[in-house]
Amino acid sequence: MRILASNWRAAIRLAAVSVASLVVGCAITVPLSAEEPAGTDIGEQETVDQAVEQFAAHSGRIIGGPTDVEVDLATAFPKPDSILPGTIPKTWFDWKKKIDEEYGVALAIGYQMGYQHISESLTDTNHGLQSWLQVELGWTVLNRDQDFEGSLIVSFDWRTTISGTQPALLGTLDGGSLWPTDFAYLDLGPSLPIFYWEQWVTKNRFVLRVGKQIAAQAYDFFRFKDGRTSFSNSPLTAHPSIPSPPFGQAVSFKWWPLDDASLYVFATLNDMNGDPDRVGFDTFFELHQFFYGLEIGYFWKRGPTDFDHVHLDIFYADEKDTQSPGFPNEAGGGFKLLGSKQWGRVVGFGSYTYNTAEGGGFGVTFARHTAIAGVAYLKPAGVRGEIGFGAIWMHPINDALRDQYGGELYWKMLLTPDLWITPGMQLILDPSFNPDEDSIFVAQLKFRLFF
Repeated sequence: MRILASNWRAAIRLAAVSVASLVVGCAITVPLSAEEPAGTDIGEQETVDQAVEQFAAHSGRIIGGPTDVEVDLATAFPKPDSILPGTIPKTWFDWKKKIDEEYGVALAIGYQMGYQHISESLTDTNHGLQSWLQVELGWTVLNRDQDFEGSLIVSFDWRTTISGTQPALLGTLDGGSLWPTDFAYLDLGPSLPIFYWEQWVTKNRFVLRVGKQIAAQAYDFFRFKDGRTSFSNSPLTAHPSIPSPPFGQAVSFKWWPLDDASLYVFATLNDMNGDPDRVGFDTFFELHQFFYGLEIGYFWKRGPTDFDHVHLDIFYADEKDTQSPGFPNEAGGGFKLLGSKQWGRVVGFGSYTYNTAEGGGFGVTFARHTAIAGVAYLKPAGVRGEIGFGAIWMHPINDALRDQYGGELYWKMLLTPDLWITPGMQLILDPSFNPDEDSIFVAQLKFRLFF
């Protein structure tokens, strides 16, 4: 086992070295001309979500990443290239389109479950099964499709553990991992984690959000970031090396200075003491403890699903008054550089993060250096989705702990036009908080019904 672990560490170290060259390669990519085809077979227009195209035509810009509420509102429609036929009546989706067209109301419902099982545990628990219900709504109140368009965005959330422990805590508390093996599935109970006003100024060029937000939905863009259907490992989804708060009042904006929306600037100021059960601005104005995030990014676009991307994140987090006892809690900041490059159906990606904050918004920010490299293969066997692999190296802030290595492999597949299913596995080498183990395996299975 030690020989196997040593070989895996060497492989992951080699993969991490490729991050810099990948990011630099993205930065010097030459965009295709308008006359050139939109990629290879993955760029065929019949495989592109019509809902995404309609949404882009309506709003002009997609603001956040794959977990942003507005992306859910635009894509909670049946998709092509599934394994089995659909189950939800077409009349439901016709009704959704009707209320959007007549009243400016967009609605999305998602129900997902996640299961993980770890091979070694520090406690009596080695598995976690959890359910998660989302009801998301967007209501365009002012000046639809014009300058100064204004909308109310709301998300109702209910996450609850069915068996074992919370998957969000399984890897860290039970496995001794430096990073959570799945931070999307944590107990919340019925809550309203998102409730904000979105105000456009110049149509499709500048937008402001004020209210209860989740910073990671718009900050630190990554196309395989959706923990409900793609990667589960937190460095590839919630990214625990960035000390952003999971919920709370915030003010954020996004600006596209160029007509083609290739260049963007996103900034966010979030309450470090946010709570999913609290709607008011009390701690925002009383404690003045914030997460400050700035992102500057660029897209090389050849089609809605065919693009390259690079961005730089700069961040700082204040010490917070509501940190749980026993967790580190020190202010700090850092930066992250991420890039991805697409060749037909293959997407390579890599990132490096430097951080000095301890504890942070999630309370599990323990790493100073994080390097990630990976690859995804889109639409395997003609089925919508992807096979993704990511390799991770983390160096803890506490130098007394050993470096941790790991990797994740998953297959996201469209079982029916409105149901994703994602089996996968993770390998953790040298778990930093579990020195008695050289390796831990994590088996996982997720599904998401969206309509």
